[in-house]
Amino acid sequence: MAKSYGELVKEAILLLDKFTAGRMSLDDFMEEAAKDLQDMEPDSMKYILDLVSGCIEYKKLLDIVINPFFGQGGKLISKRYHNHFVVICYLTIFHFDDLGLKAFSNIVRSLDIKSMHNFLSFFFMNLTTWIQDEWNRVYDVAYVKDHWIDPLLRKRSEIESLMEKLAAKVSEGMRLRKAPPKTTDLMEFSFVKQKPSSSRQPQLSPLPDKHKQVPSSTYRTPKLIQILEEIKQRNHQMAEVQQLKIAILISFTHFPPSQDAHPVKLNTAAMLRRRVLHDRHVEDKLQRIENLVEGANEPSVFLQKEREMREKDHQETLAKIEQKHASVILSHWEAVLARAQTLERNKKARTQQNAQKRLEEEKEKKDLVQQVAESHSNSQRATERVKKFKQSSVKDFVAHNQEIVRQAQEEAKVALTKKLEIISEIHAMECFPHVRCNMFDNTEIAGHELLVEMSHAELKERLFLMKEAAVIEQQKKRDYIQREKQKKKKLLLEDMENINLHSRAMAMATLLRSAKSELQLQKTVVQNKKVLALQKKIEEVKKDYQKLKRNDSNKAKPSNQAATHPDGIIETHSKVSVKSTIINEVLSLLGVGVKIIMVTSNHTFFLSLLCFERMD
Repeated sequence: MAKSYGELVKEAILLLDKFTAGRMSLDDFMEEAAKDLQDMEPDSMKYILDLVSGCIEYKKLLDIVINPFFGQGGKLISKRYHNHFVVICYLTIFHFDDLGLKAFSNIVRSLDIKSMHNFLSFFFMNLTTWIQDEWNRVYDVAYVKDHWIDPLLRKRSEIESLMEKLAAKVSEGMRLRKAPPKTTDLMEFSFVKQKPSSSRQPQLSPLPDKHKQVPSSTYRTPKLIQILEEIKQRNHQMAEVQQLKIAILISFTHFPPSQDAHPVKLNTAAMLRRRVLHDRHVEDKLQRIENLVEGANEPSVFLQKEREMREKDHQETLAKIEQKHASVILSHWEAVLARAQTLERNKKARTQQNAQKRLEEEKEKKDLVQQVAESHSNSQRATERVKKFKQSSVKDFVAHNQEIVRQAQEEAKVALTKKLEIISEIHAMECFPHVRCNMFDNTEIAGHELLVEMSHAELKERLFLMKEAAVIEQQKKRDYIQREKQKKKKLLLEDMENINLHSRAMAMATLLRSAKSELQLQKTVVQNKKVLALQKKIEEVKKDYQKLKRNDSNKAKPSNQAATHPDGIIETHSKVSVKSTIINEVLSLLGVGVKIIMVTSNHTFFLSLLCFERMD
């Protein structure tokens, strides 16, 4: 429908004003109305015609409510609003569910709000009293209760919320009523004095509504979320530390397996294969030593040169990484200095703006206090009326609930008596004795006169003895097989222990060699001149920033974010140092003397073992 419900209802009220019951029939009037409404859309025209025909059809039902309302109001209510009340009463009884609360409230607000509020309060206050009695005289009692009274009582809560809004709007209208016009002041007539020109002064345009500022809490993360984030970070660090401790303990208590072969279950075939491989490896080493004794060439010179070239490349990459890291830290500290200087400038401007805002807010508060004091006197009357109406509705609701509870109790009593009767019947049936006859004897023979005839009990005993003998024989066989297996397993385990001892000794030697090479690399990185120059520059920028902080009188609160914190980028160094201390503690507990050097690049760190020796 193109038009709103309010406009369609007004069209229907105009048609009802034209209709007179004595002069024309309903069908003729509807045909004439359809001709007048040809320009409208078909849905809108159908809605208006249905509304008008329904109001005329149920005129007797609606007059029972509306005529006493006019009699009670007397001269305060105009007769021209009669059809307004007819349409509203018809819609509340028959079409409220189809329209919904939103459309119904739009229709009510399109009409006179005060009169509609009075009518709805009158209608629902007297619904269950004399209105129901009058409807029962004209129509069937059961039909009235099921189709009209009960649905209206269900809608009552929704319509009460609408009535409260209407009451608030009426009270606002009374409060914002214009002051009475001034009377003309009498002036003496004079021939000399000229009449002033009637030039109107330009009226001031109303000021626009003040824009409500967005509260600062919308852009600030809640305190609870910040606390949870801190706890999460702390737990994450603790978990990393714990994992590192466990990894170090495992690496020193259990030697890691070789990376070439995947871990497999060591059955007998795997153990035998491992022994054969170890023997072959030992033979190869002996053969190599014999060849060297005879005068064969050793490829160690070429390998040494290749190793030196690789170490040089590694040193250059480490120096570049350190230089890059130092330049990043330097740029960060320079940005922090610039940010601190801009913050000082902005603080002064903010203090002036805040002082002006406070003065404006104080003026607004004073005006609001005056308006509230004026509106308080008018709101008390409305609250008293609403209280009385709510008290009456609560009484009706309590009476209805008591009736429902009484009916439920009666039904429960009837059901309980039926259950008790059934239980008594079951008890009576259970009292009768059950006769059971058992004439079978286990020890008697069947009497077939056979040579190997025996009783049921004797047969059971013989079978039990045979089973016991079979179980004992099976257990002896199992014990013999188990002993043989354990002997073989013991021999294989001894071989495996010898092989593991040999491989562990070889791995220890390679570890010591790699630790020495990494120590040499670290010394070269530390002695790089470019890195030392950058570190000196960082120290100078840090000193400038600390001087600026000391001069600032208003100390800023420390924020949790890493971007605002000057040491945010260098946080990885602190983590690395924590990890190094933990590793040293664990190794001291294991009884191993280890020195650890940390080399950081972005978010990674390398551990290099310098010396590895057992402490007595």
